[in-house]
Amino acid sequence: SYDTGGPSDLRLKSQVESLPTALDKVLHLRGVSYQWNDEALKYFTRDIENNLSAGPEATAADNQNLWKAERDKRYKELGANQVGVVAQDVEAVLPEAVTTDEAGYKSVRYHYLIPLLIEALKEQDKTVKEQAQMVAQQQQEIARLVASNLAVEQKLAELAAVKEQMAR
Repeated sequence: SYDTGGPSDLRLKSQVESLPTALDKVLHLRGVSYQWNDEALKYFTRDIENNLSAGPEATAADNQNLWKAERDKRYKELGANQVGVVAQDVEAVLPEAVTTDEAGYKSVRYHYLIPLLIEALKEQDKTVKEQAQMVAQQQQEIARLVASNLAVEQKLAELAAVKEQMAR
């Protein structure tokens, strides 16, 4: 379910369009840290009894011991802090990145988020470049106004000197 490989050649695609309002969509997502709860641990270990066997000669106790060891191993792996996103948040902005299994649990196809992040970064880059251009223009205007202000201050000083001379 996490396979990210496969063809991506343009020749195999039709109706190719950039993702609109990608930055807005990304801003609606939350990167979260979390730990799996007990329900999740049971869910992720539900297949142990069906998929693992201690062997054809194994007793029920052998299988029980194997299943307990595997469950403990998975619980330890799953018990660590995790980082990710919440599927329901993703589904609201990019529904094609979310799947729902037969039990109703949602999963995120994380590799589907990469194109969204690429387009959001491009939108942000465009904004940054526009702002940099505006700042450069404003700096030029400030420099022009400063020079103009200096010229006016010089003229005022000259007028004050003339006024003082006339007063004497």
